[in-house]
Amino acid sequence: MTVLPRRVTLRTQFFFRAALGLSLLGSLFCTAQVSLADDPSEKEKEAQKLFLEGRDALARGENEIACVKFRGSLALFPVANTRANVAQCDEKEGNWIAALNTWKALLPELPEGDPRRTAALGRIEALEAKIPKLTLTTPPDFPRDAKVTVDGVVVESSKWTNAILLAAGEHSVVVDVPGRKEQRFAVTLSEGEKKNLPIHPAPAAVPTVTVSATAPPPPPPPAGMSTQRIVGLAVGGLGIAALIGAGITGGMIVGQDGDIQKQCQPGAEPGSKLCTPLGMSLIRDGEPLRLANGVLFGVGLAGLGAGVVLYLTGGSAPKAALTPIVHPHGGGATLTGRF
Repeated sequence: MTVLPRRVTLRTQFFFRAALGLSLLGSLFCTAQVSLADDPSEKEKEAQKLFLEGRDALARGENEIACVKFRGSLALFPVANTRANVAQCDEKEGNWIAALNTWKALLPELPEGDPRRTAALGRIEALEAKIPKLTLTTPPDFPRDAKVTVDGVVVESSKWTNAILLAAGEHSVVVDVPGRKEQRFAVTLSEGEKKNLPIHPAPAAVPTVTVSATAPPPPPPPAGMSTQRIVGLAVGGLGIAALIGAGITGGMIVGQDGDIQKQCQPGAEPGSKLCTPLGMSLIRDGEPLRLANGVLFGVGLAGLGAGVVLYLTGGSAPKAALTPIVHPHGGGATLTGRF
């Protein structure tokens, strides 16, 4: 790479030719002898040394080594010529955003009318046309306490609607609101593309109500309830339980009768049946079930009725007795007393 055809110090020496592939700047680059500034500091001396080594590496076609030297020189003592070479390195390596920022940082160091300034402005315009830009759009009710990141980098809320410069390719946008799940968006950008991406937070969590699978216990009796009413509630509850048992056994009997019908046929005499051994066994086994059904049904009706009466007449002193009745073909209960 060459520099301008004039003697210059490290502060004024400028761009190298476009060995990095930037032919637009090639006409500005030619060789020149480099001299030290008056009474340079140690950093200036080391920066100049690295700069000259980078120039020589570039002349040999060793672009990677040259870029390392130029960046080292810029870190020690930033001047316009070194900054321009680093910008060209960034462009060649595909770091367009870094190159754009370096070219922009160079402009204040170049006076108006300087052909190098014109070249720098041309690179800035070319890079701004190539670099993809993403603009985030938010709804009016977008939470102000949301944290928005693009590829893991936080975007300040004041810049959410500004164009973000990104490299071409895939990118990830994450919206994180306290108390909600992260909302993720994926976007792909191509060279020179400008794209708007509507973003929004995840929906707010809906509070859930846990319902117990077991029935709640019955409420305690009201204060001052009489003993008779308490007995009435207990007897009524017993009657309801007995009726439930009667319903269950009744269903079993119905099912069993269906099986008996399949095993028995009407006999020659009216009301008689001819049954298989299995049918006879089902009939015998069903007798206890029928007896239990009758008893439960009778006790249930009697208990429920007695409970209602006891509760309604809880203000008086009852004299009542509940007597279950069991007989071979069923059962029941009798309630006797004075209310």
